[in-house]
Amino acid sequence: MDASPQGVTERRSGDRGGRLLGWALATGLGLCIAFVATPSSWVVLRELVIYPLAEVVAVTSVLAGVYRYRPSHPQAWLLIGAGLFAFLIADVIWGSYRALDLDPFPSFADVFYLAAYPLFATGIFIATSRRKALGVDLRATIDAAIITVICALIVWVYVIVPVVHDDQLSTLERIVTLLYPLADLLLLAAATRFVTGSSWNMQALRVLVLGFLLLFVGDTIFALNSAGTDQERVWDTALLVGILMIGVAALDPSMRALTEEPGDPAARSDKARRLFNACAILVPPLILIIEDLRGGPTHRAAGALALILVSLLVAARSQFMTAGAERAASREAMLSRYAADLLAAADRGQLFDAARRALSALPKSPDERASLVLDAEHGLPRQNDFSAAVTLRGERVGVIVAEAAPATLRRWREALTTIATQLSIALERDWLLATEQQTAQSLMEQNARLRELDGMKDRFVSAVSHELRTPLTSMVGYLELLIGGEVGELNAEQARMVGIIERNCRRLNQLIDEILVTAQLESGRAQYTFTPVDIARLAAKQIESIVPVAERKGVRVQLIVESQPPPFPADEMRLGQLLDNLLSNAIKFTPAGGTVTVKVARRADTAALEVGDTGVGIPAEEIDQLFSRFYRTSTAATTPGTGLGLWIAQSIAKAHGGKISVASRMNVGTTFDVQLPLRAVDAATPVEQREVRT
Repeated sequence: MDASPQGVTERRSGDRGGRLLGWALATGLGLCIAFVATPSSWVVLRELVIYPLAEVVAVTSVLAGVYRYRPSHPQAWLLIGAGLFAFLIADVIWGSYRALDLDPFPSFADVFYLAAYPLFATGIFIATSRRKALGVDLRATIDAAIITVICALIVWVYVIVPVVHDDQLSTLERIVTLLYPLADLLLLAAATRFVTGSSWNMQALRVLVLGFLLLFVGDTIFALNSAGTDQERVWDTALLVGILMIGVAALDPSMRALTEEPGDPAARSDKARRLFNACAILVPPLILIIEDLRGGPTHRAAGALALILVSLLVAARSQFMTAGAERAASREAMLSRYAADLLAAADRGQLFDAARRALSALPKSPDERASLVLDAEHGLPRQNDFSAAVTLRGERVGVIVAEAAPATLRRWREALTTIATQLSIALERDWLLATEQQTAQSLMEQNARLRELDGMKDRFVSAVSHELRTPLTSMVGYLELLIGGEVGELNAEQARMVGIIERNCRRLNQLIDEILVTAQLESGRAQYTFTPVDIARLAAKQIESIVPVAERKGVRVQLIVESQPPPFPADEMRLGQLLDNLLSNAIKFTPAGGTVTVKVARRADTAALEVGDTGVGIPAEEIDQLFSRFYRTSTAATTPGTGLGLWIAQSIAKAHGGKISVASRMNVGTTFDVQLPLRAVDAATPVEQREVRT
């Protein structure tokens, strides 16, 4: 909510304007009801009080609206108000005649009646001129001319000719009587030019147009009444309501749109215009046919003239519609070529060149121009009629400017906006492609560097492992000679120390083996030899080899085959390594008296290998990191190890298309579950050796 002083002032002004509009509507409605309800014999009340008072409300409303809303070019509304004031004077004079039981015609009141129409027409013409400066084109003038010609023919046949041939009228009476329909035609031409040339879909303008329409209806009834039709009450009521509506229209805030908002006549339906043109051509011959059937006087000359004029105007209007369609088709073709040029452009310079070619393709007169101005050039021109920013990454890099006639700019606006928008999108695309290429090049360079570093790492690991393994093998050999007594018997203390050295040498040897295996698996170049493997037999074999280690620690190892899986393609050596790592961990973390259980089973299309123990368990918060390289749990702080065994086991399981999971409870035990997919094999299945990337 706007809490500023200006916002509060605007709200208060709007509230006062709404109350004033409501007061005027209520007063006008009450006066209209009073006028209709008052008997015709009460001439003074009807003609000198109610009717002039309603016109005072209308004139006051116009002045109040101009004062409150301050429209641009207020002369338009003031002239309309002057026309209402002329009606007021004329009705006071005419009411005085009626009160004195006089019925002069023509009278001094007719001077003010007839003066009101040029005032109305001039006010509307000023509004139309103002809107024309904002961009109304010639097509509206043609539409207004077609309507005016048709109405002129109707007035000629049904008003002017009967009046001219009325022998009961004097020359002066005939002239004054004819001035009224001519004044109506003048006002009709101005009003239709305004309505057809701009948008009037606003409350104030709709009420204003409806008010003028009621004036036309009232004047038509008046003309028929002067020729003998007794419709005076309807005529007076229609005129009174029309006058009040014209005045009340000025009290709506949208009254400023009379001279400020042109709308877009080009946006109206061409289908509706074609239907209107077709109907317009049919009106003159239809009137002649009706009059001929009625047996009245023929109006062939007037009808032919009206038909010729309407036909010429319709042809001109159709030419405008055709030219507009051709211009629209030309713009669409230009935009299609422009889109293709943007797609074919290889760099930013070519994108800008494509935009300049598209702008130069717009049809222009010598004083009209459209161009692309880059911010890096001479900056924006000081004055231009249209501009659309060209942006890249949210920042303006250029602007499309155009200087042309308002009607031309109205035709160009959508195309210019499209050119700017598509250029911005193309610049974004070009930037993204360049960024993608740079990123791809950078990634290629980084990948090449990583491959080089990976090769260096492999060579380094191999070299270091070789350099470590050679002296280590020599050390283990000499230790075996010492332990075997080849160079003399060792006393107990010497034997203990040599044993420690021998265990650490073997531990170091195991570490070297695991580092080599890890390097192979990590690089994704480990070799696997796939042959049919009996997983139950393999488990029994691995348990048999590790039982001595378990017995020395006092741990029992058992094998349970729940259901025999069939042989499936696998690398027996790698699976043995996986099972050995799991068994070693289970024995290592199970205290004396505990049990390590290996279960083998078939589960649907997988072979399940489960290794469980009754050891110390693994904390729940550490399970997610269990298969990371070199990771050791808090429960393994005092147990020797490298932290690579489980990572190797997981890599081997993945290389076989399987997975490994773990479940553990502290001080209860841990169970590793390996799931390996079964693949059908037969006796003819060959040995397959391939490099597996993990």
